[in-house]
Amino acid sequence: TSSHCDWSSDVCSSDLVAAAGTAKDAIEIARPIWLRSKGIDPSIYMNGVLMGGPDQLDNISINSVKEIKFLPSAEATTMYGTNNMGGVIEIKSR
Repeated sequence: TSSHCDWSSDVCSSDLVAAAGTAKDAIEIARPIWLRSKGIDPSIYMNGVLMGGPDQLDNISINSVKEIKFLPSAEATTMYGTNNMGGVIEIKSR
């Protein structure tokens, strides 16, 4: 499986890391900085629904993920509200 993660962007497709079992595994391998932004945990949204914090990523199988995207705080607060100062990890399912 090839990586479809554009290292110059904040978007990664589902087959970004063949060894990943969960969304958290994939992010830790491909984009660990997403989990450590400004000392404030990012919010996790799946298909536009708030799932919670980064601990929720352990419950999302990489097999169910189509795309993972990081929104920095300015974009995250514009799209999802002011409770997202740590940014948002946006997941689209298959």
